[in-house]
Amino acid sequence: MLSDPVILVIKGLAGGGLVVTFALLSEGLSPKRFAGLFSAAPAVALAGLTVTLLDKGAHSAHENATGMVAGGAGMVAYAAAVVPLLRRVRAGGAAAIALVAWTAVAAVVAKNRRSRTGSMNARGSIPGRSRTPTERRSSTGSGPVR
Repeated sequence: MLSDPVILVIKGLAGGGLVVTFALLSEGLSPKRFAGLFSAAPAVALAGLTVTLLDKGAHSAHENATGMVAGGAGMVAYAAAVVPLLRRVRAGGAAAIALVAWTAVAAVVAKNRRSRTGSMNARGSIPGRSRTPTERRSSTGSGPVR
C-alpha cells in the first residue's frame, strides 16, 4: 500500500490532468451551458476512484462509488427543490430547505444501494451475483475461455 502523501499527490496529478482534459472537451461544445457538465467534479471523481481502486481494492472503490451515486442523486434533488423555493423564500432559507432534500435523498439512495448490492467479499465480487462462464472456469483451474 502507498503512503497517504503519495496517494494525495497521485490523486492531485490525476485529477488535475483530467480537469484539463474535460475543460478542453467542454471548449468544443455548443451551447456553452453544457460545458459545466464536464467541469472538475467528474474528473476529480474519476481520478479519485481510480487511485482508490488501485491502492485499496475493489471494496473501497465500490463504497466510494456508492457515495458518489448517492451524492449525485442528492444534488439533483437539491437543484429541483431550490429553484421553486427561491421564488418564495430568501436565498438562505431556500438553500437550507433544499439541503434537507439533498440529505434525505442521498441517505435513502446510499442505504438502498448498500442493502441491494450487499457487501463485497475479499476477492472484490458481490455475494449472490452469478459468476460469468470465465469466472466459473478460472475458479476450477481450467484457465480462461479462448
